[in-house]
Amino acid sequence: MIRSAIATSVIVTATAVLGTGCAAIESSDSSAQSSTCATKFRFGTAEPLGLISRFADQANSAASTGSTTTMRSIAASAGWKDGWDRVVEVPQGITIDELNRRTGADSVCWNNVPEGSSSDAPQKGYYLFLDGTQPVQSTSWSGKHDRAFDFTGTDQILADTPLIGTGQGTLRPA
Repeated sequence: MIRSAIATSVIVTATAVLGTGCAAIESSDSSAQSSTCATKFRFGTAEPLGLISRFADQANSAASTGSTTTMRSIAASAGWKDGWDRVVEVPQGITIDELNRRTGADSVCWNNVPEGSSSDAPQKGYYLFLDGTQPVQSTSWSGKHDRAFDFTGTDQILADTPLIGTGQGTLRPA
């Protein structure tokens, strides 16, 4: 009887400790985020609009030719569906507060946001496609590879904003 009570006590204590540990990990991951998440978004490989690789190929091709185009034209040539209206760059080391400011989506819990790294490593990040304030899909970039857009001086590129070549293999808003 005493052994049974001790065993039960150990199981209850272990469960409580493990449960607390999980909660602490989960809450520290989203500590800078809103306490209520209307939406959760994970940066990565989900492709509800279309194939990420096809978009990257079309974007890099458009950037190398340098001719005027739009983000919507690039997406359409990649076979993507409609359902988005703008793109925001999410660079490595961005804070949740800055991401919320750029997207206007403060009720989204963001997962797999690119963390900062040493200056020796190539920069990494995502292009985040949004429909209003709702995140829809992301495409990753690393270094100069797949980084076809120049967001210098702007937080977002609208779907129909004219894009022109920079002469350096990227496109920027006209």
